[in-house]
This record gives sequence, structure tokens and C-alpha cells, in this order.
Amino acid sequence: MDDAKPMIVSISDNNGALSVEFIKSTKGRWADISGVICKTDKAMEIRFTSDQIRFGPAASWVLRYALGNGGVFTLTRMGDKQLRVQTAGWSGIFASLEK
Repeated sequence: MDDAKPMIVSISDNNGALSVEFIKSTKGRWADISGVICKTDKAMEIRFTSDQIRFGPAASWVLRYALGNGGVFTLTRMGDKQLRVQTAGWSGIFASLEK
């Protein structure tokens, strides 16, 4: 990211619902989203309402304003171990970590 502080994205199943958590290193949670995942022609989308996003201490006012009423994150696979995550005005490419 532009501020040189890495971000970690975790996508998991949480009691049958999709959970996506963004953690900004050294600053804590950026956002935690529980949403609906939808397949499109070239990618997958996570659609969420204002009730399905929780902002953390690392979330800027710009992020809160842009996604506070809900939104869409698009997930695009880039090769075997990379995923582009994007929404209006922001995107990032993340590499898979083995557990």
C-alpha cells in the first residue's frame, strides 16, 4: 500500500456466511465484512450492506464515507497464488500464504 504498511486479507466461512477481514499491520482492523458472494463472468463479487461492514481503528474517514452505506468488492484471480481485491477508488493485489 502507499503508506508502506502491509495489509492482510482473510477470507473464511463464518457459520455458513462469507467473512472477509482486512487487517492493516501495526494499525489493526481496517474492515470486517460479512456479505453475499456472487459469481460474474470474469470474477467474483462480495456484496454487502451497511449492516454487514464493521470498520476498525485503521479505517480512514474516506473509507468509512465510501463504504459506510454498503458496497461491492470484486475478487479477480491472478494466477495460482494471487488475488486482486478492488472496490470504487481502491484496489490491491494479495499473495496467498500457506497455512
